[in-house]
Amino acid sequence: MGFLLALAAFQTVDVPVMSRVHADSSSIFRDFTPGAEAKQETASSVSRELAGDYSVIGTNPNGSRYQGLVAITHEGRDRYSFRWVIGKDTFRGQGTLVGKTLTVEWGDVSPVVYQVMENGTLDGLWHNGRGTETLVPKNR
Repeated sequence: MGFLLALAAFQTVDVPVMSRVHADSSSIFRDFTPGAEAKQETASSVSRELAGDYSVIGTNPNGSRYQGLVAITHEGRDRYSFRWVIGKDTFRGQGTLVGKTLTVEWGDVSPVVYQVMENGTLDGLWHNGRGTETLVPKNR
């Protein structure tokens, strides 16, 4: 009887490790991943800078293009409200920022998932990646 030994290559992934610390009957969560404090600072500064008005250009899942305006309002912590005005249509959504990823629920089958870029633009995918959208900050 023989044994089969299978080896697999694994990709290294940076996964936050959470630890619970008790202080005065309340729970505090702290991220112990190396470099986490810098990431949290970055997310915090990104959080403050997202609110404002943006120009939007995008592509619908059918390939047609659109443009308009988006107003983002900071609702506290990492929560945002969105108001898109595309032609005569207005859309609204609620988003959550985690790191540099902003996920916005707006009533479609899937959310818009934006990546916050270093230059302040937000690059997004929606309708399960079949629609694209770029938000460019105005007056910055």
